[in-house]
Amino acid sequence: MGEPESQASHTVKAATKLSGPEAWGEYLLGSIPVAFIVFYSLWTVYVHLLVLAKASFNALMYGLPFVLASASVVFYLWSRQQHSLQGRLEHPLPFRPALPTATPPWILLVSVAWVGTLTLTHNYVLFWWVATISLGATWWILFANKRAPSYACDAMNRRSIWVLLGLCAVACVVTLVANRPDADDSFYQSIPATILRFPSAPMLQGDTLYRVVGKPIQLPIYKIHTYELAIATVARVLHVPHLSVAYLLFPAFFAALSILCWGRLLRALAPSRWLLVLAALFLCMLALGEAHRSYGNFAFVRMFQGKAIFACVAIPCVIYHALQYSRCCRPSDWMLLAAAQIAAIGITSSGLFVVPFAAALALSGSWSANFPSTRRLLLGLLASFYVIAVGCMLIFVTHGGKGFVSDITMPSMYELLIQVFGAWSVAILLTALISAWAFAETTEQSKFLLTGSFCFLLLVLNPYSYQFLGRHLTGTHTYWRLAWAFPLPILLALLLVGVSVRIAGLRSKALTIASGACASVGAVIFFMHAGTLRSANFVTLGAPAYKVPTGDYAAARVLAGTPEQGIVLAPEPVATWIPIFVTHPQILGTRIMYLSADFAPMEAAQRRMLMTYVGGSARAPDSPAVLESALTRYNLSAIMVARDAPWVAEIRNLLAAHGWHNTTLGHYELWRKPETPRHIS
Repeated sequence: MGEPESQASHTVKAATKLSGPEAWGEYLLGSIPVAFIVFYSLWTVYVHLLVLAKASFNALMYGLPFVLASASVVFYLWSRQQHSLQGRLEHPLPFRPALPTATPPWILLVSVAWVGTLTLTHNYVLFWWVATISLGATWWILFANKRAPSYACDAMNRRSIWVLLGLCAVACVVTLVANRPDADDSFYQSIPATILRFPSAPMLQGDTLYRVVGKPIQLPIYKIHTYELAIATVARVLHVPHLSVAYLLFPAFFAALSILCWGRLLRALAPSRWLLVLAALFLCMLALGEAHRSYGNFAFVRMFQGKAIFACVAIPCVIYHALQYSRCCRPSDWMLLAAAQIAAIGITSSGLFVVPFAAALALSGSWSANFPSTRRLLLGLLASFYVIAVGCMLIFVTHGGKGFVSDITMPSMYELLIQVFGAWSVAILLTALISAWAFAETTEQSKFLLTGSFCFLLLVLNPYSYQFLGRHLTGTHTYWRLAWAFPLPILLALLLVGVSVRIAGLRSKALTIASGACASVGAVIFFMHAGTLRSANFVTLGAPAYKVPTGDYAAARVLAGTPEQGIVLAPEPVATWIPIFVTHPQILGTRIMYLSADFAPMEAAQRRMLMTYVGGSARAPDSPAVLESALTRYNLSAIMVARDAPWVAEIRNLLAAHGWHNTTLGHYELWRKPETPRHIS
């Protein structure tokens, strides 16, 4: 029989009123993330309604005060409710180990050995079966019919607040000084640029890359994005360039907010060690940059994109409010869980399939095999109603998801994990996945981590179902983003701190020092191999600036000064950045990978030939003839040519024969049509 579900049976109530540092700390960790969730979820719903009605950006600005006022009222009501609960604050209970103290080291050693076997044999199916059965059996034996007692967090003090603020400041500095440009911004930043240029046109309906009249937006799924519209809105309100908002203001804000969201979640998962775990998590995010898709490369070095904000802010918020709802089952917790998911899909469309998984995994972490717990779980799952409704609407509009769900063959699950995390990182993260639960402070946290790890293996890392889910739900190219649903770096940070506490508690000081030294050397070696701030990770450190390649951006800025009615041709490194300017001419091609999706096969092939020819990467036998024909066929106004192209002399002679004149711009030459006016904005 399950234990009683009453929250009063699990905690001791104490009439306590927060004041001083405690009040400031609770405001930082509690109120600021909730304020963001409330405001951004209402903003997302507001934008979705306007996009559905094909309204303009000007119309959005007219209704913005109403949205801000509504969000302020909702946040005020929530704050009043929290104030009324202060008199019934949960008093911390004595902590007790989740498992016998002799057991966790053996669990870690067995986990390391089993992951090492996977690394040597690459037999993921065997690894998955053993890991899933082991975690499932452990859960059934230890937690299936029991609800673990809750433990309140330690009170905030001045030291906690200063450490928290210090981490926020360091995160902001790292975000601003790290420059890791990402070509995806060719499309993402074209949205606010186009909206600001044509504020009377319907939002997110037309093409933003080429600005061809009548051409739809690249994919229908991008119509649910609200982050890029937030950039345009703030830029218009503050009268600053939208790139300053996108690359300086927002990244710094969300870097600090991610620390607060992590800290709030870790106070629930590691009540007495949360500051240590938070610092360890910050270092883990700086270390896990081995692969392009790794967690570290979606943290501070790419905080200028919605995907990074989603992984570092939205997911921790969803998990936290799912955990809070499972604990307290208050209507306000359910509403915040729903609001966090709504905000998440506005930040990035990947939230459509990641967020329901994240909420389900977090809710399952507190489930017990009895009716009250099952009812709570099912009610919690209903908080995904808006996300599921939006997803179903997109499937209907696109006739079954055509255009964003692919049937391309996926690699094996183990190969996929290596592509996402890297060969070194995947071994460490899988070890944390199957052993971190044993190093939790309390039974409640141990149960949550164990259940979440088991469900994550069963639902996301399942070698038998992942291809089906990729083909019919997530898309084969984006299935890997389900790894965000259960953030493994948090498990790794919990494991590292738990192991460190065990090492510090060894009776032999010599053994403690030796173990600590070995762990430190290993951490340094790993950081040098996989750290996110390495130059090998395409990161340069310098003064805060736009997250763009300096030379290519400068060339694109000059080319963007061509009159808007003109058409320009440029190599991909330059053409990528032209759409991010508010005013720019039409472009023959931006990123080469977009061409096949944007044009018919023959047209895409010809544009690809022209871009690679002037870029110096490929020359077909008929490339000169195709370029000469393109001068009149597309009525080109300007052409950017790479100076180091092996056939640059051939291009020079061809353009000079037609009366074109050139200007040198760093690694490029800008050729302009005769008598084409030059206007640089």
